[in-house]
Amino acid sequence: MPGIFKISSLLLFLGVPIFLSSQPLDSVRFHQLFDSIETLNNAGRYTESFQLAQMLYDQTLEDFGDQSKFTANACLALGIAHLKSGDPGEAATLFQRCIDIRKALFGADFIELPMAYNALGTVYSESGQPLKALPELEEALRILKIHFPEGHPTFAQTFNNLGVVYDYLGEYDKALEVYQLSLAAKQASPGASPIQISNTLNNLGAVHQYKGELEKSIEFYQKSLGLLEQNGLENTQEYVLSLMNLGTVWYLAKNKFISRKFLDAANERADAVFPENHFQKGSLKLNLGINFIEMGEVEKAEQMMKDALSIFRANFGEGSYFDMPCMIVLGHVFLKRDQPDSSLTYFRQAVDVAVANLGENHTQTIMAMNNLGMAYDQLKQIDQSIGTFRVAIAAYEKKFGQAGQPVVPTLDYLDAHVNLANMLLGEYVRNGSSGVLRETQAELEQCFSVFNAMKSVATDHLSRQALVSNNYTLVEIAIKAESYTNPPKAFDFAEQNKAWNLLATVNEQSAKSFAGVPPETLELERGLKNRIAFFEKQIAESIDNLDFETAMEARSQLDSLNLRLENLKRRMEIDHPEYFDLKYDLATLSVPEIQQKLLRPGEALVEYFTGDSMIYIFVVTPDDYRLEEVKRDFPLQVWVDSLRNNIFKNRSTGSAFYVQAAADLYDKLVRPVEKMLPERLIIIPDGLLGYVPFEALLTERPENPKHYDTHDYLLRKHQISYCYSATLLGKMRERQHQPPPTKEFAAFAPFFTGSKAGLKIYQPVQFTADTLLASLRPALPELGELRHSGTEVRSIQTLTGGDVFYGEEATERRFLKIAGQYRVLHLATHGLADSRAGDYSFLAFFINNDSIENGLLRVRDLYNLELNADLVVLSACETGLGELQKGEGVISLARAFAYAGSKSIVNTLWKVDDARTKELMITFYDLLKNGKTKDEALRLAKLAYIENNEFQAQPFFWAGLIGVGDMSAVW
Repeated sequence: MPGIFKISSLLLFLGVPIFLSSQPLDSVRFHQLFDSIETLNNAGRYTESFQLAQMLYDQTLEDFGDQSKFTANACLALGIAHLKSGDPGEAATLFQRCIDIRKALFGADFIELPMAYNALGTVYSESGQPLKALPELEEALRILKIHFPEGHPTFAQTFNNLGVVYDYLGEYDKALEVYQLSLAAKQASPGASPIQISNTLNNLGAVHQYKGELEKSIEFYQKSLGLLEQNGLENTQEYVLSLMNLGTVWYLAKNKFISRKFLDAANERADAVFPENHFQKGSLKLNLGINFIEMGEVEKAEQMMKDALSIFRANFGEGSYFDMPCMIVLGHVFLKRDQPDSSLTYFRQAVDVAVANLGENHTQTIMAMNNLGMAYDQLKQIDQSIGTFRVAIAAYEKKFGQAGQPVVPTLDYLDAHVNLANMLLGEYVRNGSSGVLRETQAELEQCFSVFNAMKSVATDHLSRQALVSNNYTLVEIAIKAESYTNPPKAFDFAEQNKAWNLLATVNEQSAKSFAGVPPETLELERGLKNRIAFFEKQIAESIDNLDFETAMEARSQLDSLNLRLENLKRRMEIDHPEYFDLKYDLATLSVPEIQQKLLRPGEALVEYFTGDSMIYIFVVTPDDYRLEEVKRDFPLQVWVDSLRNNIFKNRSTGSAFYVQAAADLYDKLVRPVEKMLPERLIIIPDGLLGYVPFEALLTERPENPKHYDTHDYLLRKHQISYCYSATLLGKMRERQHQPPPTKEFAAFAPFFTGSKAGLKIYQPVQFTADTLLASLRPALPELGELRHSGTEVRSIQTLTGGDVFYGEEATERRFLKIAGQYRVLHLATHGLADSRAGDYSFLAFFINNDSIENGLLRVRDLYNLELNADLVVLSACETGLGELQKGEGVISLARAFAYAGSKSIVNTLWKVDDARTKELMITFYDLLKNGKTKDEALRLAKLAYIENNEFQAQPFFWAGLIGVGDMSAVW
């Protein structure tokens, strides 16, 4: 917080004449001081502004009395100071007094009244009383229209404040409209301060957040931060609020790591810019409490909620709108403690507060009722639970029915339907009534109708990702319901929720190929996407360093490019109707379609869905189908962690633990369906199973766990490949690259630093018995030399021909420039997965310290890249790992290459060994050149490795490499 100056020092600093209370005010002196207060507010110096406003108010009363125009102005200035200091009650009193004085002196249409009406409306809005705010703001707008033409900068604040009210009322399109008008008016006004513009940018971010348009929301919040930082306003309330808003939207995007990063940054600055009990500190504590409850830190969440509730009640009294979210979080605290009676009390209070402040049919009232219904469920009060969800749905639908409009679907409305379907299904399980089952299925149809309506407007990557994650419970309920009467339809539900985000992107690429979009248009699109990828990367790295000024500069470039890309796509849809039809056709493959179109003789699709209480295994062969349910009465997370840890971390000492986990997982995941399985398998994992190398599961428990070369691996019985969904596999197989690649093979080995001339050519299936210690690479992120990578790529080049780039030749810039020209890409480099934020996982290229380029190609950077590759081999660490997201799966580098256009990817599930990977890769390519399919070549390479490395046959050395996508032969 800025130092507290004496009055005389403050006035000298501002260049304002000093006066003492014994000196009477005149008009000139009054306006100088009034303007100085505004200057301090715009600079975020609220303590000094308050001192000066109080002094001006006292002096004005003494010199002009309590009914002068100067007194009205002083009331306005002091009211703003009280609002900024966290005292909205006193602020409202002063603003109303200003209005009364001005109306009495100058009439109801006085040109200066809108400012006071705006101020009073702001108090009501920030106090959670939008219905009281609306008439004040409408009166301000009425007066402004009398005195000013449309679009005049004077309208800016009124439009902004109306947007806040529409936000509260859930009328988001109206809010967007008036916020945009406010922003345009502010930007057109030379007197608008960065803080004023930041306020509207934050509000635009908020309304996009409420609409579920998360990337647009982040865009506006980042603009706000960049604008404030550019103007040296990092120590202001608006800056902290922008950080908090970013934390909130990233939480909604299901990324708790990034969310916490921004919330912690806001919390660190909050005490310096907010008074002790300022209501916005309550908002920050509320958001942190929500984050804590999600992370299972119950004690911290409870303390945050108590602090937030205390602050809100000190500002607004008991029973204000702000009590509601605090009560909901406290209810979840007691649910976590298995105290449903206490949680029920809090959820009831939340509903009462929501109805009193927002009405019974508001979206947030439905949210409160959803939580109340869940508490009834915990208490086994089933009728009350079902009734609560039905009341919530009916109330929300009534709101739109009264207005004669179709219902606008929201997540809270969808949740109410999902919760009702879940309760009805529970009733069916308990009593077996066919009527209840039909009611359940009808409710599920309604759920999917709402969900599909939301899918149709979720256009950006993060929004689709969050929507699919939220939909996971619905899919589990639907699978369970259909498993009783229609197992093939249960598969349809499982498939619809898998990799939808990725499927939408792949579908768009396929649509362009089949619709005959001209090459020059595609080239223009590729160029725009490459530039977009560059600026997105720059923004991400700037935000990593909290350098929001650089991020804002990049964002302005990005905005222009995104607009051009949107316009180009719109033209493509208009000019090529068939492209539009294909692009938005996201129908998934049914069981009969998979049998007829996808599977080849001797091949089976094994698809998993990991629910909370059950694991569903779907097996589809060309002439059969089976749904197997496995109770989740075992510690899946513990078993998966044990398998991976004892393959990778404890590979020299954990043989018995590995054997136990590998055999246990086989018994649960494969043995129930093993009699149906032919030799060739396509596995579609789900959830935690995305981290499991199925080839390393054990069909039998060995007598000697340490004899790795003799174990009964699943690899010995089955040829296995993977994909993210059955439908996506079909798309990847059908993908036609436009234009087709002009070159055959390119490899990059940025961390080979030796002499190229001295590279030894390594022959396939010729293995040496190096010791374990000699072959281990330096741990990431040191990014040391990969001495075997040069031999690896040079040996492969002798088999395939093509181009290889070593060391300083292997830059990120070169890869991005030329990658689209090649049919096969091989990257022998370092990789690092980020399980907290999958978009930040990276592949490393040569790092030139003299360049601004950092050499790290992140997942996010690949989303706008367009490749023409039939195969991408990621001979690097952890390229199949990343953040686990419900529905979408593991957000990994391999997945990003599927986004970018590759038909197939070979990737890794842990930090692989440099030397052993070299051996596998050379054999793999030798088999490919001899006409083997990718999955067969990879299997044979692994078996050959085990056969030739008796003492180094641990799964660590071979099981981490897996094939994803179209496994057709390359040559």
